Parts: sequence; structure tokens; C-alpha cells
Amino acid sequence: MRYSLLKQMLSIQSPQDLLKSWFKEACEKADNPETQGTAMTVSTVDPEGSPSARVVLLKSFTENGFVFFTNYDSKKGRDLATNPRVSVNFHWPHLGRQVHVFGTAAKTSRKVSENYWNSRPRESQISQCISKQSRPLAESTSLEELYNSYANQWANQPIPCPENWGGYEVTPTSYQFWVAQPNRLHQRVESTWENNQWNTYELYP
Repeated sequence: MRYSLLKQMLSIQSPQDLLKSWFKEACEKADNPETQGTAMTVSTVDPEGSPSARVVLLKSFTENGFVFFTNYDSKKGRDLATNPRVSVNFHWPHLGRQVHVFGTAAKTSRKVSENYWNSRPRESQISQCISKQSRPLAESTSLEELYNSYANQWANQPIPCPENWGGYEVTPTSYQFWVAQPNRLHQRVESTWENNQWNTYELYP
């Protein structure tokens, strides 16, 4: 019997509930949960209208959406400062599933950013502190020397969360769920937030 994605979608209160369920299964069944389970492609648009896409890691779900962390001075951070609308795609080939989300990204509170920062390995904190993410790296610059210098500077001390680093919370306005099927008769179901409710319908493959 053909699995009914539409029937499953209509039986839940919010599409985020299905995303959470799929996310949990993707992590449980992945060979490497961090790279195969939590990875998501985030696409942004710069002021000139040029799109950019990159893979980041989903770190948590909230009541309104989901959260990832980055350098606010990065390419995506600069894009989001002028246009907060984002496109997010989860691809779990080991499950034969994808989820495409369209929504708006906003910075998390400073407390949320600092709490996550304090949970990161010290090595990751140092790497972030020395990185001018997305900026050109001069030939004369040695990342190893910068890393060692910063590590020595903050030896035996907590490393504070940089002001230009933190989280973004993505609040979805639409979800599209995709399930691979034989003969390329894939199932696609979309839920869009309209008139204070989720409207759900099936799409052609």
C-alpha cells in the first residue's frame, strides 16, 4: 500500500511536529548523526538579489521554529541583515526524504547565544574567535599561528562569546515534505501558514 504522506500531515497539529519526528529518525539512523542528521542547507539573498547557499548544522527546535549559530559578519549574516527571508532544505538520502522550509530568520537572544557558546569545545571557540568568516585570507597570515597566539592569550580562562557571533531562529511560513517513491512518483505535500492556520495540500512530483 502506498504510504500516505498527506494523510499523516493532516493528522498532526503543526508541520513542525513532523519535521521533529523525521529529524529524530534521521539522526538515529545516520552513520554520522552530526553530518547526516543535523545538516541543512540555508539559502540567503544579498542586496543585489544574488542567492547564496551553504550547509550549516541545526542545533535546536523552539516553539516558533529552529535555531542555528554563525558569525554575524559572515556572508549569510550580512545577507540576513538586509533580507531576513531564508530558504532551508534538509536532505536525508538514507531515509529517502527531504524537507524544504521557507521563512524568516531573526537573531536569538544574547543569553541563548552565550549558553550555546559555553557548551562548545574550547578548540571550536578559539577557531571562531580568530576567524573573519567569508573574508579573504592574506598569504602572510598563518591560521595556526593565530590559533596558538589566541590559545596562549586565554590560557586557563573562559573564552567570552564574541559580540559578532550567535544564533538565528528561523520562523517558517511554509513547509514542503518530500518522500521518494518508485517510478519517480514521489510524494510532495506542502503546508503554508495562511489566515492563522496551516493549509495543507499535495503537489505533483
